[in-house]
Parts: sequence; C-alpha cells; structure tokens
Amino acid sequence: MKPELSITDIDDSIASIQNVLSRRPRSHIIGVNTLAMARFVRYTLSRQKEDLDKSILHYTEAILLPPVSRDGLSLNIVKLLLFLAFALLHRSEDFEQPEDVKSSIEYLRYLRRLPLDSFGLARRTATTFLIRALGIQVHSGAGDGTQDVNEMADLCREFLGPNISADLPAAAFEPLGGAVIVEFARGRTVQSLDKVVECLRDAARLCPPGSQSHPVLLTLAVTFLIRFLGTHSNEDYEEGTALLERILDPNQPGGCPDSLRDKVLHLASGFASTRSVIFENPEYSEIAISRLRTSLSSSSIMGRLRLTITGVLASQNRERFRHYSLAESLEEANSYTSQLVDLSSSESQYFGEFLLQSDAGQESYPMKRVTEEIQHLEALLSNTPLGTPQHLRLLSELEEWYKSKYYHTNDISDIEESIKYSRLSLDATHSHDQWRTIPLASLRIVLSRPGS
Repeated sequence: MKPELSITDIDDSIASIQNVLSRRPRSHIIGVNTLAMARFVRYTLSRQKEDLDKSILHYTEAILLPPVSRDGLSLNIVKLLLFLAFALLHRSEDFEQPEDVKSSIEYLRYLRRLPLDSFGLARRTATTFLIRALGIQVHSGAGDGTQDVNEMADLCREFLGPNISADLPAAAFEPLGGAVIVEFARGRTVQSLDKVVECLRDAARLCPPGSQSHPVLLTLAVTFLIRFLGTHSNEDYEEGTALLERILDPNQPGGCPDSLRDKVLHLASGFASTRSVIFENPEYSEIAISRLRTSLSSSSIMGRLRLTITGVLASQNRERFRHYSLAESLEEANSYTSQLVDLSSSESQYFGEFLLQSDAGQESYPMKRVTEEIQHLEALLSNTPLGTPQHLRLLSELEEWYKSKYYHTNDISDIEESIKYSRLSLDATHSHDQWRTIPLASLRIVLSRPGS
C-alpha cells in the first residue's frame, strides 16, 4: 500500500513544478494543469481557501493556453473546463460563494452539449457534477428552486435510460432529496415533487438489493415523507416508512451501517411523531412512542438530538396519561422529564428554550420570571412589524409563556391569552405553508387543556 501524501510532499511537488515552469515560457498547458491539480489536492488536506483559489486560477490560466497532444499525453480545453467547473463547485459549497456555482452550472451545461466521449470524458461524470451543482444552488437560494429541482429530476432520469449500466451511480440521487427538503423548509411548494417521486421509484426498482441502493431508497423515503407534510396523505407516510424499513432490513446484502441506521431510525421516529400530532389517533401515538424509544436507545444519539427526543417522549406519555389515565404513562413521562433535567448541564443554552415548550418546563419557572417574560415579549411585539419572522416568533413565545402562567394560576383568562396568541400565529401562517402544521398542532394542544 502506498503511503498517503502529506502537505509537505505536495509542497515539494509544487515547488518542483514551479521551478520547471520558471525555466521555460509559461505556455506549457500540461505543467500549468499539473500545478492546478496539485493545489487542489493540497486543498483537500489543508482546507485553506487560498489553495482552492490558486487551483482555480491555474485552471483558468491553462484554458487560455494552446492545447497539446504528444507522448501519449492529451489535454484540451474540454477537460480543463470540467476540472474548473468541479473546483468552482467546491468553492461555492465550502465557502458559500453562489456566483461560483452559477459559473459551474453554466460550464457543465455547455459540456453536456458536446460529444464528451471524443474528448476522453464520460458524460455521466458531467451529469453527476451538474446534479450536485444544482443542489448546491438550491441550498444557496441563488436560483429558481423549483426549476432547479425539475432539472435535477430530469438529469437523474438519464441514468435510467435503455442503455443503463450495471453500476447505477446511486449517490448521484442524494442531492435531489436534499434540494426537496430545502425548498420545503422555505415554505415553497415543490411543483415537481411528483416527477421526483416517479424518477426515484424507477431508480429504486433498478438498484440491486443491498447497500448500493441505500442512497436512492433514503432519498425516495424522504421525498414521500416531505410530501406527506404538505398533503397529510397517509399513503405517502406509509410508503416513506416502508422504504426506511427496507433500508434497516437485516436480510439485505451488506447490511445497514450503524451511522445510516441511526439516521433512518431518527427519521422514522420524527415523522411518526409528526403524524401523531397531525391526526388525533391513539394508534399513531403508540407507533410514535415505540419508534421514539427505539431511536433513543441508540448510544450515538447525543446532545440536542437526545434532548429533543427525550422531551417529545415526555410530552407524548403525558398526553397519553391525560387521555387514558394510565399510571405507567405518567411514570414514564416523569422518568423522561427527570432525564431532561440531567441533560441540561451539557446543553444549558438550548435546554432553557426547549424546556419552555415541555409540560415539565412550563411548571418549573417561578411566577415572577413568567410575568417578566410576558411583559417583555408583549412590549417587543407592539413594536414589531406584522408578517415578519420576528413577529411570528414572538407570537409563538407568548403562547408558551401564557401556558406556563396558567400552570401557576389555573386562571382561565391565562389559557385564553395562550389560545389568542396561538390563533394569531396560525393566522400569520399562509394557508399553503407546509409548516402550518406546527401552529395547528400547538393550538390543538392548548384547546385540549382542562377548562379550554
């Protein structure tokens, strides 16, 4: 096995290349390209932007030099343009420079119009890079997200044509799922979601069983579950969950890596919990509790994620006790609440924000603190423009603090104030906004309080 290159080794190579280039006119395209490649390799180790900047500069310089083909070596503008597009893609992703990804997309679209095989390049390479670049552009918000998702689905479908090879590049489908999530999180309706689902369905059918299919199956599962949040279609939820179970199936060739297993378990528990909030169905609540327990049993679930899951389990069991008066549910809720307090030492800043939204937290704040918070937030709200994210956040916080006050006073007027702010929060959320589920669920919980 060859020893791994160190930064010192690469620096020696760079110095040698620069020495050669200094003794002859800088018209040797292969030397300049080698320098660009060395700088890029150095960047993969150093993660210093200066290395990536110099790599891009050298690639650009090489493109302006005449091409060569001798001694079995061939280098042309087409290859260099692909290398440059790839370097720009990295700089855009790693250093949040949206103008770089726009240039990368422009170059890759141009390259795909050429007969790349004639230049010793695989078309699928340019296609994979373009899918990734479009995904980065969606994340940056620099383009038309819906249009980019559509184009990504079309590009992915090219891998599923009649001449498909046995080695389907499953990883090329992952950016598509990420783009769908980002667009949904921004409150935009992804019009192309049906196209995405059909493309991924076909890819899942063509993927061989086992670990190679995991990227496609996970992307399709996430897409179904994202669509479920918008449509509340139980069919979408069931299909997405079935795909997650398929990834976890121990009988599949190659098994499921622990890191992926934990991610899948967290997704399954998160969406099960969301469904139990959307629909008042005892069966869904039991499924959510079961999945949350399984997710929490993983030793790799740490920090804020463990805190969040523990808090949701405490709330789920407390709601279960309120509806069915099951003593074991109250015991379990109290146990998880105790764990929440134990977790507070390592996540103290986040803990305070989270605890306010849990039953245990609403009971724990002293009355003086509750009153002061309400006065402060109402003063801020009076000076905050309507329709802004800040206005919506203040409404949500006031709803929670009035619930906390109600625990102290048992005064119906406090729960009425909480309902008022919950309704205002709901009114401030667009009727087509997928995240409207959150204020709706919150209002349902407030209205279920005794006396409401």
